[in-house]
Amino acid sequence: MEKTNGFFKTFKYMGLLFFIVFCLLGTVGVESDGDNISPAASDNGRSPDIKAPRGKTASPGGFIDDLPSWWYTIDVLPLEAGSSITASNSSFEVTLNSDKYVILDDFTTYGVWAHVKDLGGSDNSFSFTLTSAVPEGWTAPGESSALPLPGNEGDLGLVFPGVDHAYSGKREATFTYKVSSEQYAETVSLTFTLVFFPQVTTAGYTEGDATLEGTITDATTGSPISAAEVTLWLGYSIQILPYDMLEATDSAGFYRLSCWGVDVLNNYYSPYLTVPGYMLVVQKAGYETYVHDEFVKPEHGSPITFNASLTPLENQVDFDLQWGTPLSSPGVWGIAVTEAWDRFTAAMGKHPDAGDPETLPTLIPFLDNEGDILWSKSLDDQSWAIDVTSDGSYIACTTHASGNNYCYLWDSAGNEVWKKTITSQSTVIKFSPDNKYIATGPSEGGKSFVLYTALTGAEEWTYDTGLARVRQTAFTSDGQYIFLGPPLHLFTRGGQLIWRRNEDVGLPYIICPSTDRSRVFVPTKGDITSMYDGSGNLLWRKEHRVTTYGGMSADGSVVVVLSHNGNLYCYNGEGELQWYRLVPGTDGSGGAGHDGLDITPDGKYIAVGGGNYNTILYDSKGNVLWRHAGSASIDTSEHPYWHSVMNVKISEDGKKIVSGYGYSDPKLCYFTYSSTILYVEPLGSCGGNTPCYSTIQAAIDAASSGKTIKIAGGSYDEALTLSSSKDLKLQGGWNSSFTTRSSNSTVNSMTISNSQGTVTAEYLVMQ
Repeated sequence: MEKTNGFFKTFKYMGLLFFIVFCLLGTVGVESDGDNISPAASDNGRSPDIKAPRGKTASPGGFIDDLPSWWYTIDVLPLEAGSSITASNSSFEVTLNSDKYVILDDFTTYGVWAHVKDLGGSDNSFSFTLTSAVPEGWTAPGESSALPLPGNEGDLGLVFPGVDHAYSGKREATFTYKVSSEQYAETVSLTFTLVFFPQVTTAGYTEGDATLEGTITDATTGSPISAAEVTLWLGYSIQILPYDMLEATDSAGFYRLSCWGVDVLNNYYSPYLTVPGYMLVVQKAGYETYVHDEFVKPEHGSPITFNASLTPLENQVDFDLQWGTPLSSPGVWGIAVTEAWDRFTAAMGKHPDAGDPETLPTLIPFLDNEGDILWSKSLDDQSWAIDVTSDGSYIACTTHASGNNYCYLWDSAGNEVWKKTITSQSTVIKFSPDNKYIATGPSEGGKSFVLYTALTGAEEWTYDTGLARVRQTAFTSDGQYIFLGPPLHLFTRGGQLIWRRNEDVGLPYIICPSTDRSRVFVPTKGDITSMYDGSGNLLWRKEHRVTTYGGMSADGSVVVVLSHNGNLYCYNGEGELQWYRLVPGTDGSGGAGHDGLDITPDGKYIAVGGGNYNTILYDSKGNVLWRHAGSASIDTSEHPYWHSVMNVKISEDGKKIVSGYGYSDPKLCYFTYSSTILYVEPLGSCGGNTPCYSTIQAAIDAASSGKTIKIAGGSYDEALTLSSSKDLKLQGGWNSSFTTRSSNSTVNSMTISNSQGTVTAEYLVMQ
């Protein structure tokens, strides 16, 4: 049964270059996945004010201004420096928030939202065409394309002229655009002024302008903390060239950061922008993330000292690496795991780079819970999509090849159940929750979407969006409905169309419906993050620079978005920013993996695949609970994705994590939760706490480095020995329920026979 979207059969889905321009700013280039569809416009998109999360207050010594409001208004879109304008005719009207915009090359993009109202109320598309001359120092925008309007009105992206970087200095010019539609002969015109500020570093200022330095210590012990990451933020960015405002503390807890002086920035951006200061954030696994509750204001030629203390997390978290299995080139692109976490498989592919060979032959692995490869399937070219049934009985895979493409179903023994020849590259394949159906695209007949009966490969129904294929699809938790896009559609499982969003907001990385289907979260390659209600109405929308993935809790109350640069943003269900962080391990050679994010259904834990082979676990408050760094060497001349954790999955209970490494070290790593605290009590009860040991030596032998051993008070007839290179903390004197300490624990002696091993002892007496 074929279903056809008549509008998109005739609509040339080119998209808009608006958000490609977003990605071209700064040092990060535009990524392409071979879809040949440019990201596009937004409906109801507004510039996202970034709220600095409040935190503990250090002792700044009077050099930081306290602010009555924490809204930080340097955002992605150009600054509005004029008055609203509207142009209309009898058929439609177009409104801009301002007749004057300021482009800051350090921060903002080259486009804004134009609010369009179609007075006729039918499906329509609109185009913006520059009609005025392009003055010296500017460049013409790309060719205009038709943008579908969602409903009777919405916000569409208007791309500004670019700038000629060979032309130095600030500049100002006035431009006129014609707005036309597919349905009406009438047009309107909009005239507005643009002011352009080049990056500060090109304006003749010297480097080493301002300095912030200090020491980070443990709030409980006062000891210095090494490898704590200190960042300075201006809005959403920690980079204002030539400065990466990130520094890790040394072994003495010391850091020194260079940045632009606040006075220099304010002088440069006057009169359009006043920078109140930087937001200071310090993070380290195992500690509460420190966010200073006042803006830091380093100035030109006036170094300042800022010390801060981090509070250890009350409930420490650790994970043990159970196995790391090397896999085939070109690296892990996607991961699928069974419900019991006893079988694993991976799509093997890579982000396209200049100089790639025409084909990337690979092996698709199927692994058991010991990390052993049970079997593998040879493909002539890479794969970007894979899934496994909840019980591990079947594996579905599609190819992302430069030549012929296929859709496969294999059983758990590796036997081919069926194979389809499909008409283009595929980026998604999903089993239904009951394992009876497979959703993917394209079909054998070239339809964008197809639903198969899983075991037979019979087509249940197909749908044509007007594109070569869908980019993403998702079943609702009950399996009765299917989302697909672009553009975003909702169908019953039987193929009845419920609704379709008539808009182009880019290719979806993932589609996340809430359990009750009241909310649908979609982050896209257009750098737009959208939340819809169950009827397809837009609830809120945000823009980010170079979005790469996202996730949402099952009830829609926690939303996270990840960027290529390693910026992690967390919103509540209403679109209010809760916090943002820089993923640990991020530097000039790393950021975050392409699809490197997963979240538990309850929203309590967020797993992130970072750059430089880092796997990170956050809690819902933005604290780094745990971090694992891969052991492979890093070649900083490579594309960051080559040495990133490209995909990561976390179990529903947050106690199991699997991460997949990219091109330079193809590998699948499996981690399981390990308590950071071991308990010792002679009777072996430990007040119900686990793991529990009856002797201190048994706990020492079982503990891995970094663990704490809590010991019930009393005398132990033991001569303790540490013969391995691990660091342990022994805490004696606990009561039987391990809630308080009021006495000591006594042992005969302690010997450390390995020069690399260390023991920190509290309330522990050697006789």
